[in-house]
Amino acid sequence: MCSIEKENKTSEFVKEYYGKTLTPESEQLTDACSWDKSCMPDHFKKALKLVHCEVKQKHFGCGLVAPEALEGTRVLDLGSGSGMDVYTLSNLVQENGHVTGVDMTDELLDVAKKYIDYHRDASGYKESNVDFVKGYIEDLKTPGISSESYDVVVSNCVVCLSTDKKAVLSEVYRVLKNGGEMYFSDMYADRPVPAELSKNNILWGEGLSGSLYWKDFLKLAREVGFQQPYMVSSRKLTLSPKMKELTGDIQYAALTFRLFKLPPTEDDTFYTATYNGNIPNYPCTVNFHKRAKFQKGSPVIIDGFLAEVLRSSRFNKSFTVEKYERDEDPFKC
Repeated sequence: MCSIEKENKTSEFVKEYYGKTLTPESEQLTDACSWDKSCMPDHFKKALKLVHCEVKQKHFGCGLVAPEALEGTRVLDLGSGSGMDVYTLSNLVQENGHVTGVDMTDELLDVAKKYIDYHRDASGYKESNVDFVKGYIEDLKTPGISSESYDVVVSNCVVCLSTDKKAVLSEVYRVLKNGGEMYFSDMYADRPVPAELSKNNILWGEGLSGSLYWKDFLKLAREVGFQQPYMVSSRKLTLSPKMKELTGDIQYAALTFRLFKLPPTEDDTFYTATYNGNIPNYPCTVNFHKRAKFQKGSPVIIDGFLAEVLRSSRFNKSFTVEKYERDEDPFKC
């Protein structure tokens, strides 16, 4: 079977699986969608409460896509499904921002579009700040998504369902503005997944066959132009005995990464970054990634690339970045 034919058949199965087969009452084959909501920020919980119950019931994400500093931004959600993340984020970008959802599944798009007016009224907006388009995440040109048109791209457990992940990342890089960010949760494996597992449709539908070896993801991200992926969170996944029998010793995890579109930089200088405390809903602390926690008023030593991220992205007014003046290596014990 040629690769294009295989990709088409896989996409059609995934549409069938999420549009007709998978329901809230379906047997749970992994705990990917059962992430711990206790760690959800309060402002995200508040926004989520406004989302219609049918939209929530048909949401199958594996993580929390809640980047900071979203007010007034344009956000694109890849594989938006029933629209839960879109409608939640619509309250974080506020009325002067906009969120677009793109999905290939008619049944889920119908659910999402049905509640546009409901969510506009629930948010107290004069006009809706969301829209939904049908399309494939490997080809965002066809649904009319322009280059350098979004500040942030999010995705929640969808890239693992694609047979061409490099195309997905390339399209994200194209549509992001300079300084823009991809912030997404997805399923990953602790080793390359054997090709024979891709023949099992259920494993594809559950995201297991298509999960990238996490080191391969880092390689692909750099190949399309992203320089330094930052891991925000990680959670080991538990598989049902049925799935474990098929996947063997492979370990799976739900990981959240953030990637920034910036010009190439090889700055080996160290800097300090001091959080100014002005990001809404984050008055004291910002956990930028697993190894970078910023507290208001406390300088943190960072490398040259993160310094460029903070200076060139939507965070540029929230951090004071200065050159680290000490001569010795600040990380040397």
